[in-house]
Amino acid sequence: MQMAEFSLSLVASTTVLACAINARADWPTLRGNSQRTGLAQGAIHSPFRLSWVKHFKGERLGTAMDPIVAKDRVFVATHQGNLYALNAKDGEPLWKFQAHGPFLHSPAVADGILVAANGDGYLHGIDTASGELKWSLYAGPGGFSASPTISDQTAFIGSRSGEFWAVDVKSGKRRWQQPLSAPVRQTAAFSHGSVFVTSENLRVHCLDAETGRQVWVSEQLTGQTARDYYPVVATTEARTFVIVRTNPVLGMANHIGRDRHFLCQNAGVDDSGWKKVDAWIKSPVARGNPELWAKEQGSITHYLQEHREARTCFVLDAENGSEALTAPVLWIAGCQAVGAMPALAQDGRLLVFYRSAYGNWNHGVAPLVALGLLDLSNNRIAPLEHQHGRQPAWNTFWGTADESQNFTVVGDTVLIVHQGTLSGFHLKTNKLFPIYGERDTFGGFRTPPWARNEWHGPGRGGIAVDNNRIYWLTGSRLLCLAIGEQGPGAIDQGIDGTTVPTRIGPKPPIPSIDAIAERLNGQIREVLSKRWAPLYVEPGLAGRDFSFDNSADVSEALAWVYPHLEPGLQATVKTFLAKEWMIHAPWSKNAWYPLNDGERRELFWTPETVRSRLSLDKPHHPFANTYAVWLCAERCGEWERVLEAWPQIKSAFEDFAKSSWRLDSAKGDLHANRYLASLLAFARIAKRCNDSAASQAAESIATETSEALAAWWKRAAEQGTLTAFKGVSELDPFIGKGDAFSMRVSPHRHKIALFRDLTPEVADLVKQRAPDAVERVWSTFETLCVTWPFVGEERQIHFGENFVDPPDLAMSAFRAMAWLRMAPAQELFQRVDLPFGRADLSHATKLALALERR
Repeated sequence: MQMAEFSLSLVASTTVLACAINARADWPTLRGNSQRTGLAQGAIHSPFRLSWVKHFKGERLGTAMDPIVAKDRVFVATHQGNLYALNAKDGEPLWKFQAHGPFLHSPAVADGILVAANGDGYLHGIDTASGELKWSLYAGPGGFSASPTISDQTAFIGSRSGEFWAVDVKSGKRRWQQPLSAPVRQTAAFSHGSVFVTSENLRVHCLDAETGRQVWVSEQLTGQTARDYYPVVATTEARTFVIVRTNPVLGMANHIGRDRHFLCQNAGVDDSGWKKVDAWIKSPVARGNPELWAKEQGSITHYLQEHREARTCFVLDAENGSEALTAPVLWIAGCQAVGAMPALAQDGRLLVFYRSAYGNWNHGVAPLVALGLLDLSNNRIAPLEHQHGRQPAWNTFWGTADESQNFTVVGDTVLIVHQGTLSGFHLKTNKLFPIYGERDTFGGFRTPPWARNEWHGPGRGGIAVDNNRIYWLTGSRLLCLAIGEQGPGAIDQGIDGTTVPTRIGPKPPIPSIDAIAERLNGQIREVLSKRWAPLYVEPGLAGRDFSFDNSADVSEALAWVYPHLEPGLQATVKTFLAKEWMIHAPWSKNAWYPLNDGERRELFWTPETVRSRLSLDKPHHPFANTYAVWLCAERCGEWERVLEAWPQIKSAFEDFAKSSWRLDSAKGDLHANRYLASLLAFARIAKRCNDSAASQAAESIATETSEALAAWWKRAAEQGTLTAFKGVSELDPFIGKGDAFSMRVSPHRHKIALFRDLTPEVADLVKQRAPDAVERVWSTFETLCVTWPFVGEERQIHFGENFVDPPDLAMSAFRAMAWLRMAPAQELFQRVDLPFGRADLSHATKLALALERR
């Protein structure tokens, strides 16, 4: 490989090397150290033997979690709220700590204390040897989705409510607390007395570790989230840098295609068809040379500086938060989630996965990828090449731009984590070799039927290296690989948590009714304070999703909250509805709002190019808004206004009737509940208007729809998706077609349509006609989607390469819990969660529905 012009001008400082963790020491935190460098001393060599492999029966793991290892114990936290200590040698469970909410990320260890944060709002300190709870600190509703960062006997962590905490590891006492400007879902990094973390408005914060004083706040980065990962702190002789990656604000397919075209244009490659790109990749000229590498990287830097929406990799000066340089790294490897994080090599350069027209790492459907070493002193990447010719050997490296990867450097060897495989690459010999796993599996295993939250993503956790063992979490399993051992591999064994010695944590407090009412009133004040644009979310291959884009959705939410508002706010709601119905009458095509009109609800920046609907989006008929109109009449005292609009409402029904819409129970319909609720509501309005013919016509269609809906529920109960897919041969048809439970809207875009737009009236009909199906479907849903209340976090049920569920999933499930399950108020309050964005009407509706159940 020609690298003359890419000679290393960077010498790793003692500080960087001092951060490395010996491969035969503990792995106490994400990436092995609080700088998140992923660098360990030691050596990796074949052969590798699967020493043991464990799964947790009925329990799911987060895709971005790392195993945590300390004193011959491995610690694993689950979405079911259990924290396990396993014997590192054989994987046998030693103890379990049971919380009352999910653990969304890994714990961390210091001086015999395991610090773990979970979604019920608690930060726990647990004795690593016995599992005894030493202390618990309640941080409030929303809890945590990050992993703790520990340094100098202090645990640092940001909460989903936007507070950053510093807590004494031994006592659990708060040292300081700093409010940030937005929720925190990112794990922090620590270096030289400073803590670095990115809040969800995509501003990086530097806090003084001793006092909590905010030293600096960066300019807003581009992306939708910084979730799952962490800043990486790297130090050269001259400066300290903070590297942060975000996920793309554009759809991943669009992003990858745009960047591929740019790279091909720059290299003079015809990319009008995949065969032409493939021919280029396999040609000798695709290796490039130092001059071409430098030219390409300079072009990429310029491209990123000119196109804000293309940026997902940021290198900041740790001293002041200013941008230190624009690294030539396009978005890569995240399934719409945060791209692959860099890892630190022993010479001080950063190992980066990046996009390039040059190299021999391509092995997938989204090509033009490379692996290299980024020299921060001159902002140039030295390409790496493996010794397997034009493509990586099978099961060694998946060179595709869209599938998540994670990298750890042990000595001179890079450990490459993919969903299906774990492989190694030696930085000095360029040898690329398989370690374990099989393409389109989870480390060689099928995913458990209850754990289908991952497939090539959304985020990818790293590995832990300790005592000649590699510990790897994938597919909700923990694999232990023995380095340098031969012999037969272990078989997969399940751990039954009910048989493990268990200690139980404290239950979170239930806020008072007055406090909940104040939260509700505050949310509605925000909603009514200005004109808001619909909320934009780009899940991934599922396509754009918009919430609160219809006046009926706004009206229905306000109707539910209305009785629980202060009198003055109730008057404001009525005034708002009067104006809204004049401009955006719910029964008309004007009900839909312009997508770029109003204050943005997102916490992140959105380019104008994404504020339009995709061609696959099929809105419901305006008649389907009739239920919201009736609900406003009933709960807000708006009957006079509704009766005045009767001719227009009747006209909407007649137009709907002409469409001959009927629910096919064998196919389902995304808007079935909405149409049925509106048919029932229209019949009531018609009776009030003394129009018996219109009422009877609507009731007739409603009866037919009710029968078909019940049949759909029964089919879903019999054919639910609680199965394990045997790779892409079964997965791809499911993505393309869905089933009765997970309804396909378009490929990679499914909805739990049976719960969508539920109302009390529709729920009552379903319970009457299909009570057994309700129980079975809900059981399947809760098994697959155990963290469904936690909006903005890891997606719930696999239906394609997406990183998050839009907010309608949690709202739909909450409705089902309230009206199908008839959950008590206390249980509903526990599942309200925090707002997804600004002026979140779903959040307000959940609060109101919980208050209804008092």
